[in-house]
Amino acid sequence: MIKATSILALAALALGLSTASFAGAQKLYGITNDDNPDGNTASVYQVVTPGSIHQIKTLTTGGTGIGGGYFAAPRNALEQTAACVFVADVGSSDIAAFSKATHFAKVGNYSNAALNSDYEGMGLAASNDGNYLYAAYSDTENIAVWNVGSTCALTLGATASAGDFVSPLAITGNGNFLVVSELDNQFLDSYAAPALTPISHVSTSSCGYPGGVDVADNALIVTGEATLAQEYCTASLSNTGVISSVAGNTMSGAGSSIGNVESPEFDKAAYTTGTGYLYLGAAGYGGGGSFADGGFAVNKVTSGVINSASASAYDAYASNGNSAPYDSNAAVTSTTASGLQAIAWQVDANAGSNTVNLYTVAAGGGTITRYAHATNTSAGYILTISAFPNR
Repeated sequence: MIKATSILALAALALGLSTASFAGAQKLYGITNDDNPDGNTASVYQVVTPGSIHQIKTLTTGGTGIGGGYFAAPRNALEQTAACVFVADVGSSDIAAFSKATHFAKVGNYSNAALNSDYEGMGLAASNDGNYLYAAYSDTENIAVWNVGSTCALTLGATASAGDFVSPLAITGNGNFLVVSELDNQFLDSYAAPALTPISHVSTSSCGYPGGVDVADNALIVTGEATLAQEYCTASLSNTGVISSVAGNTMSGAGSSIGNVESPEFDKAAYTTGTGYLYLGAAGYGGGGSFADGGFAVNKVTSGVINSASASAYDAYASNGNSAPYDSNAAVTSTTASGLQAIAWQVDANAGSNTVNLYTVAAGGGTITRYAHATNTSAGYILTISAFPNR
């Protein structure tokens, strides 16, 4: 299994915040978990199309990160209305909650002595209705559901024990089922939500280590494959929450150096209708202090079936040279006049800084072009993702 050790690990996924968020005009927003061991923060970015990204706010969590862990762990969460923002403090094993109603002032930090994440991280996933926040704790190998109050305060609900270190997870659009990756153990689990009653425990050994997970409304499951390979895993989820049809898939058409696929992401159309695009982000981290090339690939999804060949791919090293060779996971917005927008973090090995890059992806998944970037002033070395699926 490939994971970050000497640098800050993957932070989490964020939806585009609403018009009332942080600023007046309707623009696109995203949040990264900076995972700082000396006092954690979350950085808020505003994307202005075309060609502009600005870091506009820093949320101080009051907890600590660990500067490492699973690449694929989604360490932020917010539901569709973005009324509440939740940031995982992996080092202190707590969740910091922020409320839009008070201009994203912090509501509190929430933890439980039986739930610890300071081994490989904590994954978060919020239900679309905003009532529940799900968390996966790697150290104590637990899943937990937190009830979300009207002020964004959290109270602990059901918990469940997993069979291995957990962190990547995803909740179905209807909120009925939680899908969790036991990455090192090579299993996918499903639970009835919010009771967290176990349903499935299915091996993914046929396609490797399930790094990251996304599940569409039509119950198509996609995970990464965290062994520097150009592979990903698919599975299906029945209407009773049973996982089946686990299969390995190899990307073709991607750059030869794009490997360690960590974080799959459906765009809005594929997520809701089963026809659209799947974006496969490659962490490109080789372990042992070495780095492989990063990038991401674009695959078409038609009626819930993913094309075997990638429609296009972006190889960070080949495109950007030594200035930004470590492209990490990528995801997309809805289609706009300027094409799909993919957001990916990159680490500048020479300058030691973090750069968030904005890409356009031509209609049909064709040419991918980087056309805007900004530097994160709040974090050290970090391979991360800030995604804008606008679901």
